[in-house]
Amino acid sequence: MKKTEQFEINPLSRIPGGSFITIEFSDGSLSRGVNVKSPKKYVETVIVESLLKGLEVTKAYITGNRDELIYEDGMFFSTSNK
Repeated sequence: MKKTEQFEINPLSRIPGGSFITIEFSDGSLSRGVNVKSPKKYVETVIVESLLKGLEVTKAYITGNRDELIYEDGMFFSTSNK
């Protein structure tokens, strides 16, 4: 599925800055968010929307120079980003 088919795009993502988020689903598919200003809120929204579509989020990372795991199997981890 294309991202535009899965989730709405937040207008703030058009503004430079923020995090690049990679999300893994239970079926092995991936979704990516660019210029995410609030990674935890973004992941929470994707979790709810994906459950409505019959998918489960298994992992979420802030990706870039250093990948940082922020969510795995129902648990959020502390991160320097909000």
